[in-house]
Amino acid sequence: MGIENRFGRLQAWLCGAGGVILLLSAPPDSLMEGALRTAMGWGLIAMGGAGLQPQPLTRALAIAAPKQKLPWGLTGLWIGGLVSLSFGLDALASTARESPYGPLSEIQQTVATLPASELPLAFGAFALGPAVSEELLFRGLLIGILARSPLKPAGAIAVSALVFGLAHFDPVQASAAAVLGLYLGTLTWATGSVRPAILAHAVNNGVALLAIRREALDPGWPHAGLGFLWLIGALSLGGALWTLSNQIRQAPATSVPPRA
Repeated sequence: MGIENRFGRLQAWLCGAGGVILLLSAPPDSLMEGALRTAMGWGLIAMGGAGLQPQPLTRALAIAAPKQKLPWGLTGLWIGGLVSLSFGLDALASTARESPYGPLSEIQQTVATLPASELPLAFGAFALGPAVSEELLFRGLLIGILARSPLKPAGAIAVSALVFGLAHFDPVQASAAAVLGLYLGTLTWATGSVRPAILAHAVNNGVALLAIRREALDPGWPHAGLGFLWLIGALSLGGALWTLSNQIRQAPATSVPPRA
């Protein structure tokens, strides 16, 4: 018996309720605990919502492998495009990030002062956990549900990105998250699977954590070559968007989750 047949409606409702309880529970003792709790909450809601869909879980969450085998070079370009877009948005929001208030500043302070032995836990809390849970919910499940409505795939991606942004609460962070949600939704649409989006999301968050850590050890980093990095980033993003558009044009309509 596969995973598709093990999830009844009762378990689905219990998963969803458990996720909501985690999200609304008392404030955690630490920021990392809060991040892990939030990731678990989103993940449980995604599982619960998928359990209520007519498709098997793997199809409702779009977690099956892409129909077409993707070259690693192309996948790397798409990941690089997300990282470039993320750092560009971060630069635009630099004033907000330097504020002593808000979740981004708290993450910066936490990661900058962590002992090296706790960095793997920080990666799990701030990079891997959110990547898996948020992509399953906002891209795999939500786009699949909305794509079956009159919105069609493009509208489904836009609405899911808006919801993704609103889930981040802070206005500056929400705006950036919505833009990233458009990119990640397009990536899911182009590949017919949420796996590339999970990988790109995790790598992007991991790179951001490493950058925060590096800047804490050497304020003002990078000292030189910043213009060259921006050029590489712009080329990477442009190439990623161009290849994603080609992938969408060449892919059959059934590649958009949920598959027919």
